[in-house]
Amino acid sequence: MKKILLTLILAISIISLSIGHKTIDLEGGAIREDNVIWSKAPYMVLKVNNYSIVPKKMEIAILNIHKGSTIKFKDHSRLINPEEKIILDLPPLSQNIYFIKSSKTDNLRFAIVGDSRQDSFEDDYPKVFRNIMENIDSKDLSFVIHLGDFVIHEENKYFDEFEEIIRKYDTPVYTVIGNHDGDVMGGSLYERYYGDRFYSFAYMGTKFIILDNSIGLLNQENLSFLENELKFDGKKLVFLHMPAFDPRPSGIHSMLGGKEFMQIAEDNNVDIVFSGHVHIYHQVTQKSTKYIITGGGGSPIYASERIGGFYHYLIYDQGNIQLIKMEN
Repeated sequence: MKKILLTLILAISIISLSIGHKTIDLEGGAIREDNVIWSKAPYMVLKVNNYSIVPKKMEIAILNIHKGSTIKFKDHSRLINPEEKIILDLPPLSQNIYFIKSSKTDNLRFAIVGDSRQDSFEDDYPKVFRNIMENIDSKDLSFVIHLGDFVIHEENKYFDEFEEIIRKYDTPVYTVIGNHDGDVMGGSLYERYYGDRFYSFAYMGTKFIILDNSIGLLNQENLSFLENELKFDGKKLVFLHMPAFDPRPSGIHSMLGGKEFMQIAEDNNVDIVFSGHVHIYHQVTQKSTKYIITGGGGSPIYASERIGGFYHYLIYDQGNIQLIKMEN
C-alpha cells in the first residue's frame, strides 16, 4: 500500500513539474513574456490552472487598459491601472478565473485611425499621430482601433517605438495588422506583441471583427472566421487594412477578392467596413453597408485634399461617424 501511495505521489509531482505547475489561457488579449498581458478588447477573461499540489503565486501586469479598470476575483473586485503588478493566489490543484473590464462602459464611443508609419527608415515617428492620440485622449473614448501600418518595417525597434508612443496615453489602442507590420517575418513579430492577427469581440451589442488581409487578400481561414462571426445578431463592424476597392482613378491599392468580400458583407448586413492602406478619407454606402477608407493617421499624403488627401481620424459615436481633420 505504501508503495502504491509513493508511486502515486511521485507521478503527480512529475506531472506538475512537467507542465510547469500551471497553464494560462486568455480571451481578449495577448500574453507576453513574464506574464505581461496586452489588452485587445474592453474585457478579458483570464484562466489560470494550478496543477501543483502546493499553492502558488503568480505576478501579472496588464497593459493597454484605462486607469481605473477592474479585475474580478472569485469573491471580490478591485480597481487596477496599466502596468500595475497584480499578485494572483493559486490554491493547489485549482482552476482560477479572473474577469478584467475596462472602466469606459457608458456609451459606445471609440476612435478609428489608419496608417501612421513614417515615410522612411530614418524618419522620426510622425508628429501628427502623436497629436491625434492627444486629441483622442481628451475626448473620453472607450478605445482606438488602428487599421494597420503603424510601423514602417516588421522589426523590434519600430514596434517598440510605436508602443512607447501609445503607452503615454490613457486610451487603449487595438491594432489591425497592415502590410508594413508583417513585411519581413510574415506577421510573427506582430503576433509576439499583439497576439492573433484576426479576432473578434462583442461589446455593448456590437460585434467587432478584426481581419488580416496584410498579404493583399483574405485567406480561407479569415473568410471562414468572418462568415462564422457574421452570424451575430446585432450591429456588425469589420476592420481590415487593405480596402475592398481603391476609389482613386488608378485604383491599384485594393485587396484581391474585394468584390467577393463586399458581397459577403452586404449579404450579412454588415453595418460598416473600416479600412486604411490608401492615405485618404473616402466613404460610400452600397446596399445597407457603409465602406470607409481612413488612412490619414500620419503617413505621407499623396492625394489632393479634393479626393480626401488630408490628415484625420474618425470617431464612432453610437452609430454616427465624426470626421476629425488634423494639421500636420
